[in-house]
Amino acid sequence: MWNTSLLLLLTILAGGCVHAPQSLIALSDSSTDDLSLVARIAEDRERPIVLRGLDGVPLQSLRVPNALGEYAYVVNSGRHVLWLKNMPYAHPLMPQRIRCYKMQADLEKGMRYLLREEADTKRALLLKKETGETVSIGELVDEPLVFVRECKWQ
Repeated sequence: MWNTSLLLLLTILAGGCVHAPQSLIALSDSSTDDLSLVARIAEDRERPIVLRGLDGVPLQSLRVPNALGEYAYVVNSGRHVLWLKNMPYAHPLMPQRIRCYKMQADLEKGMRYLLREEADTKRALLLKKETGETVSIGELVDEPLVFVRECKWQ
């Protein structure tokens, strides 16, 4: 009995350490069937900046980078406009601002990208995931207070 309980506990603990497979979120009319034909964009967990819109169309739901699950947006190759927003601290008494960025990027087929914010210089970066090479830099377009309103990208 004791050995069975210990074995069950170890199995549960070991299973909890396994990362879930990356989920893919197709945007616009892209497809996840053949990843060599599309670009994939992930958001950096350590210096997060969140994708909020693509080519002037807001995303319907908000996903936040976290340690429990990994996801990437699937986008057709070509020139795109990305709407990006930083992740402020969750502290209700400290006045904070949201930083809103607009970025133009040429995405290549089969390439994996990473979105990252450089908070000290107020820049949004799109990097090639494998090499870390900067592909595009987003410009700050709005900086509203956190509790006042959402970003104005237009």
